Amino acid sequence: MYNNDNQQNFVSQMPVKPYCSDDLSTGLRIRKKEKALEMLYIQANQPAIQTCLLFDLDDDNCFYKFEDVGLPVPHFITKSPNSGRCHYGYILQNGVCKTQQARLKPLRYAAAIENG
Repeated sequence: MYNNDNQQNFVSQMPVKPYCSDDLSTGLRIRKKEKALEMLYIQANQPAIQTCLLFDLDDDNCFYKFEDVGLPVPHFITKSPNSGRCHYGYILQNGVCKTQQARLKPLRYAAAIENG
């Protein structure tokens, strides 16, 4: 289920210097995108605009759970090699502004999707 266009789109929308880490217990650091992409944990959305909806699935072996529950196919899935737990990522065609100038309707809609 690898799609290079989705990967390029995701990377192009990320912050130039995202927060990232290989070990969350040591905290997050700001790194250039190229270095951050080598890390296990990385900030996906820019501070002022949400371009991606991310969902953390804590069930074991949940790679294909989207099929079981009738969700659209995610644009990307990351999977822990140890636990089988996953993150689903859906890239938004139009980002959601998160600044003081943001419209409430898109913010509420994105929040409703994220919170089920």
